[in-house]
Amino acid sequence: KKGKDTIPDQVDFLVINYDLIKKQRENLEEYGFDMVIFDESHYLKNKKAQRTQASLAFADTCESVLCLSGTAVTNRPIEFFTTLNLLRPAEFPNRHVYGVRYCSGSQQYIGYGRHAWTYDGASNTQELHNRTRDFCIRRLKKEVMAELPDKIRSIHQVEPSTAELRAYKETHDAWMHMYHEHKAHNSMPAGFVLNMLTDLRHECGRLKVASTIKWIDEYKEQNPDTPLVVFFHHKDVGVELMNELKKNYSVAGIVGGTPAETRQQYVDMFQEGKLDILCCSTLAAKEGITLTAADTVVFIEREWVPGWEEQAEDRINRIGQEADTVWATYISVNGTIDEKFDRVIEDKRQVVKAVLDGGDIEERQGIAAALIESMIESGELPEEFKDAFKKSSKKAKDVVE
Repeated sequence: KKGKDTIPDQVDFLVINYDLIKKQRENLEEYGFDMVIFDESHYLKNKKAQRTQASLAFADTCESVLCLSGTAVTNRPIEFFTTLNLLRPAEFPNRHVYGVRYCSGSQQYIGYGRHAWTYDGASNTQELHNRTRDFCIRRLKKEVMAELPDKIRSIHQVEPSTAELRAYKETHDAWMHMYHEHKAHNSMPAGFVLNMLTDLRHECGRLKVASTIKWIDEYKEQNPDTPLVVFFHHKDVGVELMNELKKNYSVAGIVGGTPAETRQQYVDMFQEGKLDILCCSTLAAKEGITLTAADTVVFIEREWVPGWEEQAEDRINRIGQEADTVWATYISVNGTIDEKFDRVIEDKRQVVKAVLDGGDIEERQGIAAALIESMIESGELPEEFKDAFKKSSKKAKDVVE
C-alpha cells in the first residue's frame, strides 16, 4: 500500500497500484515474480511516463505478461503500441515503423524550417487487427455476459434560447477577433486553435444546464423511483447543475477531489435508493464503480476520447443490471460546435472498433482536426484555420493527450 512497505515472505500474489511500482521496483524485481498482470493496461500507453517506464522494466524481469483492458485503444491506434511492444517486442519493435504503417504517420511542419513525425491517424486497421488477434483475446460483453441488457446510445437535440445562442456567438466572435489580431502580428500562440475549440465546448456545457434539468425533470416524472446518473466534464458546469437539481431532488456528486471513502458512500447510497441523482465528473468516475440501480446515464458534456464515454456508460451496464435495456443519452445544442462534435466522436469510435474488432475504417484524422474541417465547411471558420492548426499542432497534441 505504501512505497516503504515490504513484500511479505512466500506470497503467491501481490497487488500493487501503478503509482507505487516505481518506488517498489527493486523489491519487485528481487522477489522474482513469474508473471505480471497489468489491469487497465491502457494506463501504460505513454512510454515517457515514469510509471510506464517502471512497469515495463519490471515486466522484463517476469517470464509472462498478461494485459487486461476493455479499452485498449481509447482514441487512436498509436496508443496500442506500448501494449503490443510489451507483449510481442519482436513483432512490434519500432514505434516509428508502427506509426507509419498503422497511424497514417507523416511529417508535419512545426515551424522554423523543422518537421516532425506525427502518428495521429489510422491506417491499415484490418491488417493490424489480423496481426494481433492471435494473441489478443477480444470478447464483446454480449459474448461473455449474456445476461447484460442491450445498450442504446442516443443524442437529445435541444434548441438554445435567443440569449443562450447570443452568448455562444459572442464567445465564437471573441475568438475570431483574437485570431485575426494574432494573424496580423504573425504571433499565433501554440495551441490557440485547440484552446478555442475547448472554450466553445465549455460554453455549450454552461448553456445546456437548463435544458439538461428539463430533460431530467421529464425523466423523473416518468420514472420517479429510478435513480439517474449524470456525467459532466467541467467542474463549474457540474456545480451549477447540482445546485439547481438539489432544489427538487436528493443529489450527490463525485469529482476528482472526492475522497475514496466519501465516493464509496455515495455509490452505496445510490445503489440503496437513497439518492435520486448522482452527478459525476466523467474522468473521476468512468472506472471502478457500479451504479446498476440506474438504467440511464446522461451526458451534459462530451469527452475528447470516445473510450472514456463508453467506460462511463458501462457504470450501469454491468453484472447486476436488471433492466432489459440501458440508455446513454447525450445532450447536444443545435447551431453550435456540439453538432459537429457528435459526428466526429462517432467517427473516432469506429476507428477504435476497426482496430480491436476488425473493420475497414481507414485514414481518420484526429478529433480536433476533424472538428476544424467540419467548422470550415459550415462557414464558421475561415479556410486558413487548417494552416493555423498545423502550426500549433505539437502544442495542441500535448493538450489533447
